Parts: sequence; structure tokens; C-alpha cells
Amino acid sequence: MPQSAPYQEPPPNPVIQDASKLSSLSIEIISHSAPRRSHPMITRAQTGSLKPKAFFSSKYQIPACLLVDFANQPQESQTWSIKQLDVSNAFLHGDLQERVYLSQPPGFEDSSHPYHVCHLHKALYGLKQAPRVWYMKFSAYIQQMGFHRCLYDQSLFSHHQGSDIIVFLIYVDDILIIGSSLSKIKSFIAHLFAAFHMKDLGDVHFFLGLQITRDESIIIVTQTRYLLSLLQKFGLAAAKPVSTPMASCTSLTTNKGALLFDPSYYRRLVGSLQYLTLTRPDISYVVHNICQFMQHPRDTHLIVVKRIFRYLKGTLNIGLDFVKTPHIALRGFCNADWAGSRDDRRSTTGFAIYMGDNLLS
Repeated sequence: MPQSAPYQEPPPNPVIQDASKLSSLSIEIISHSAPRRSHPMITRAQTGSLKPKAFFSSKYQIPACLLVDFANQPQESQTWSIKQLDVSNAFLHGDLQERVYLSQPPGFEDSSHPYHVCHLHKALYGLKQAPRVWYMKFSAYIQQMGFHRCLYDQSLFSHHQGSDIIVFLIYVDDILIIGSSLSKIKSFIAHLFAAFHMKDLGDVHFFLGLQITRDESIIIVTQTRYLLSLLQKFGLAAAKPVSTPMASCTSLTTNKGALLFDPSYYRRLVGSLQYLTLTRPDISYVVHNICQFMQHPRDTHLIVVKRIFRYLKGTLNIGLDFVKTPHIALRGFCNADWAGSRDDRRSTTGFAIYMGDNLLS
């Protein structure tokens, strides 16, 4: 009988020092007489390649609407004030651009002209044009005051005057005003009160479901109240806490488990978790994972979702910390698994963007 050639050790895997060289790397698959696995997938170990992990730290251009020279800021102005306003009946301030007619409301009919209609000049709640015309009127007013709209976020405005800066954020009828000069903020608020009916809520404490706690050196953003309301709403207030949001051995697929009788319950649970990821990056990965099964959720997916809530119950007060820092350089970190999905063998990428020592995204 012919004898097989002696087995030879494969050459060591090449180490890629620079991620940019990955595309130009030539890979040769060496066949050996030793038996090989019959699985059709070609893995990196079989091809002798090494996946690079690209962690980078570099400076990027900061948007002009957020660019501040902290080094030249006076010491007393480095603790910026954050004020909150609320617009009363915001949509009623908008001026309509189109012709809109309204039937006579009950109790105000004209008996002599019962078939006449009302011609609206101002927007009303319920009109599809109401949010747009309110934003157009308000943004036009504050731009007349010298504010500039940020190109990256249409709801963000800024005003520079010497070493002073005011940053203005609006979300429908909720407003945040941040600035280096308290006197300039008060003057700006006085102009707003003269043009619109508003309420001054003072220093910010609760904004769009975010609880904001602040002292001289740190700002802490949490969603404790929102999380407690979710636990009560979904009947999970008595759940037993766990130490991790997802078991290390968990591997979800589209076909494992029985289909849920009411998939809308699963979708409500997952949708509420998506808003929590604003201040809870520790659950970002698992929430992204369970979002892939919204169309046909199964009982195995629901078990994972409930475990996330059990984890959150034991970590109610965890949030994001924003510390005072003179550095505003952007740093990014990213990584990815390799064919982590058991259904289509796609990879999952994760990233984190920091400004100084503070996590942004």
C-alpha cells in the first residue's frame, strides 16, 4: 500500500501590523495530507489570516456650533448654567402658509349661515402642518436674535459673542438653554417671554425622561423614574434581580423556540428598552441582539428580554457621568465579532465615541 507523506506543521499565522494592509494581503490555502474538517465554511484559522482590531485615537473637526476655547474662558464662567423652559400651547403659535378651512365647531354655529366654514390663520393641535409651522416661526425668531442653526442637528442653535456662548436646544415645546454667562441667559429668556407664552422651570432636573443631577464638577444622567414606570407597566416590579443582562452561553436564532401568541407584547418590551440605551450602554449589545427578532419573536427571545429587565431592576441608579474636562478631542473605539450570527453568519460591530473623558455615543 502506498504510504502517505508525513504530516507537516502549517506555517505560523501572519501578524498584520496595520489594518490598512489587510486588503492587499495575499492568502494562500495550503493543503496537507492530514485529515481536515468537512464543514464547507472557510475559517480564518484554516486560511492562516488574523483579524485586526482597529482601536484608534485621533482628533476630528468639532462642529462650529459646539466649538469653545476652554483655555481662554474665565474661571468663573467654566461652570455653565443649564436652564429649562416649557412653551405653553406651542402649536397654537404657528402661522399657516396654506389655506385651511374648518367646519363650524359645536356650540359656535352661525344659524344664519349653517353651511359656512371657518378660515384658519393660526395652527391648531391635530393639523399635520402644526409642528412644522411652529418650528419655522420659532427658529426664524431666534435666528433674528443672532443664533445660528447647527448643520448637524436642526434643533440645536448657538450664539457666540466674544468669550460668551449660549447653546439652545428645542424638542417640540421643551427647551434647554446652556451658556457660559448667566446674565446673557437671563436676557435671552426675557426676550423669549416677550414673544411667546412660556414657563421658566429653573435649573434642569428632568428632561424627556432623563433625570439630571449636577454638582460643581460632574453631571449624572439617569433614567431611574422611567425604568421604574416600565417595571410597573409590564408587571415585572416583583422580578428577581440578576447580575448580568445576558447569560454568556446564550445564542439566539430565528427558529429555536415556539412562536409567541401575542408578539405585540414583545415589541412593546423591546421598544421601551431602546430608549433606555441612551444612558445605559451596558445593555446596548443585548438590546441590539433582541431587536433582530421583532417580526417573529419566540419564547426563547422573550426569556432574554425579561432577563434584561431583571438586570435593570438590580441596577436602577446606573447612568452616564459627564465630568468637567478642558479636553474636547474626539476618540473612537470599535471592534467586531466574526460571523457571530447563527442564522446568516453576519458579523456585529460595536463602537464608542468619547469627547475627552465623556462618552457621547
